[in-house]
Amino acid sequence: MKLGTVLVLFILLAAVTHAFKMNEPIRSLDSVDLNITNNTRDITFGLASLEGNAEWPLPGGILPPNGGSNLLRLEIDAFRNDLFGRYLAFRMDAFIGEFEFRFRCDNLGLRFNTFKVLFNSAPIVIGGNSPTDIIITDKPAFR
Repeated sequence: MKLGTVLVLFILLAAVTHAFKMNEPIRSLDSVDLNITNNTRDITFGLASLEGNAEWPLPGGILPPNGGSNLLRLEIDAFRNDLFGRYLAFRMDAFIGEFEFRFRCDNLGLRFNTFKVLFNSAPIVIGGNSPTDIIITDKPAFR
C-alpha cells in the first residue's frame, strides 16, 4: 500500500471515530416521559429502586408532599419497553408503607403507554389523567 492511501484511510478513520464518539453509549432515538406528582398533605416518598430503560438524568430520590414531582424518562428502543419503580412512604420520618409500579410503552407502529400499580401498602390513592401523568393523593378517611 502506498503512503498516501494509508494517510487517507487514517484520516477517514479519525473522522468516523469523532463523528460517532465511540466512547459514549448509543442513545435511543425516542423517549416517553412519566411525571409522578405527590399531592398528599404530609407523606414524603423516597425512590428505593428503578429498573428498566430509564434515561439519564434520573430524578432526585425524594418526592416531597404538596405538589412535589419526579420526571422519569423511558427510553424507547424496542417493541416493548418497561420501567419498574418502588417508592417508600414516610410520615414524620416514620415508614408507613410503599408502592411499586410498572410503566410500559408498547411501540408497535402505534404507541400504547400503560401505568400499573403492582403493590401498594401506603395510605394513598394512585391515579392520574393519563398513563404518563400520575397523581398521588391521600386515601380518604372513612367516617
